[in-house]
Amino acid sequence: MRNYSLNHLVKSSKLGLTASILIISLALAPALYSNESPFDDDKDVSVLETASSNNAVTISDIKIAEAAGIKEVEDGYPINGVIAANTLRLRSWPWGEVTGKYHKGDSLKVLGESGEFYLVEINGQQGYMHKSYISTDKASASYQQPSYPGNTRSGGYIPLKDGVTASNTGVSTGSSSSSSSGSSSGSSSSGSSSSSSSGSVNNISTADYTGVTKVIYDIVKKFCDANQAYVLGAAHSSNSGYVTKSDCSGFTGQFINKISEMAGVKPVIGNSFPTSTNYANSKYTQKVTGAFPPPNPKDLIKPGDIFVMSKSSPSGYGHVGVFMGYNSAGQPLIAHSTTRKVDGSTTIGNLGTTGVRVEVIPSWYTKRWMGVYRLNNMDEIAKNLESK
Repeated sequence: MRNYSLNHLVKSSKLGLTASILIISLALAPALYSNESPFDDDKDVSVLETASSNNAVTISDIKIAEAAGIKEVEDGYPINGVIAANTLRLRSWPWGEVTGKYHKGDSLKVLGESGEFYLVEINGQQGYMHKSYISTDKASASYQQPSYPGNTRSGGYIPLKDGVTASNTGVSTGSSSSSSSGSSSGSSSSGSSSSSSSGSVNNISTADYTGVTKVIYDIVKKFCDANQAYVLGAAHSSNSGYVTKSDCSGFTGQFINKISEMAGVKPVIGNSFPTSTNYANSKYTQKVTGAFPPPNPKDLIKPGDIFVMSKSSPSGYGHVGVFMGYNSAGQPLIAHSTTRKVDGSTTIGNLGTTGVRVEVIPSWYTKRWMGVYRLNNMDEIAKNLESK
């Protein structure tokens, strides 16, 4: 009897243990086969995943990063970003050698900041891009125009130390480039006066026109401020100055006379004030490009070049004006005297009236576009204005 009771007790204990194990196993089963831990809430899992992804990012060239003031990928980075300019250069360091060009809408990751630049990773490459033209999860692109040191505007670079200094101060160091690696401009060695897709005419690199940009903008701004209306045939006089009324060729002729006067050279147009289409393929100019819109590289054409449109009909009129470069969004700008009224915030001039103003080239200009042309003596004008 005692043996039976003992055996029964042992068997009962085994059954109870088995049942207990089964109950615990069933209770834990959802957790064992779930992607979530039964002991962590969603917030903790999210934090762990974010920390893990940040720790996985490493800086490829730590020496340059440290020189630029970035020792590691700090807390809060990387952050997602997107290029906001039409084209943006990737550089080896702030204002350093160009290692690639990327375009509007391209995605990237920001790993850190160094003055005016972000350290980024894009398409498997790491390098430095100007912050003004990148929108991130934290801030939108400012489109603030940089103060380009050396010949960095045209794709050149300056040494690492100078580049970091210029990036941190936001001003030009005055350093000259030791190389134009990645530059889209070039100079002709033949002495030919024909146009060149490399960005050189009249045997002078278009990079040399950079220094006269402010002078040209100042002149055009005075025309915009003084001008009140478009009047057909007006301003065709070499003595009219900053005229209050003009047509397109009148304004263009006045502009050429003004920059020639300031540079101390004889204007190539003389006193004839050619009509619009006469600026194309003529004795006054050389063709730079016929593409529309005026293409990259942006240093192929410069503020001060002349754009020309063909006649609207055999008995109609052509159109002419001054190319003004590109705005911060990468859109091509022109200065012209026009019969069209506009209201908006992107125009320099008297809004709501006809006359001289600066604006983005209208897309419909492609229908009659003839091209961008450069004055035969623009090299002399540019050099003289730069020396003033």
